[in-house]
Amino acid sequence: MEGNIDRSQPISLTHNISNFEYPLWLMRYPRLIYILYMVNYFFHFRKWYVMPAIRREIRLLGQSGSWMDIGCGEGQYLIPVSRSFRSLHCTGMDMRRSNIDFLQRLSPGRNMRLLVGNIETWQEQETTDVLSCIGVLQYIRDDGQALRNMLSIVKPGGKMLLYV
Repeated sequence: MEGNIDRSQPISLTHNISNFEYPLWLMRYPRLIYILYMVNYFFHFRKWYVMPAIRREIRLLGQSGSWMDIGCGEGQYLIPVSRSFRSLHCTGMDMRRSNIDFLQRLSPGRNMRLLVGNIETWQEQETTDVLSCIGVLQYIRDDGQALRNMLSIVKPGGKMLLYV
C-alpha cells in the first residue's frame, strides 16, 4: 500500500471524485481559482460553447429569473454568471461538500445559494427557469432518474442545458 491508496482494491472513479480535496494552497488563497478559470477557458473548449449558451438563456429571462447549476464544482460557471447578472437568483448544487465549502470561502454574492445534494436522489420542491448540468451526467449511475429529477426542477417553459 502506497500512501493511503489501497492497490489491492479496484479503482472506483466515483470514490475518487467524491473524496476529492482541494490543494492546501488553494484553500488558503481561494481567489487563485480565477487564474485557473482563465487557463481553463483557453484549454477546455466546452466553455467556448457553454458560457455563451448559459448567458443567452439568462438574458432571455429579462430582469429577474432563476438559474440552477447542477454539479457546480468549484464554480467555473456559477461565479461569473452570478456576478454578471446581479438580479438573477443563482443556485449551485454539488454532491461534494468540499466544493460547496470552497465556494463559500470565495464569498459568493447575495444572489447565490449553495446546496449539497445528489441529483439522483433530489426530493426538494426547488424550481428554476434555467437549469444547467455541464460535464456531470457521465459520472451519474442512474442518469434516467437524474434527468427526471432535473425535469421536475425546471419551471414550465423553462430551459435545461446539458453537456456530456
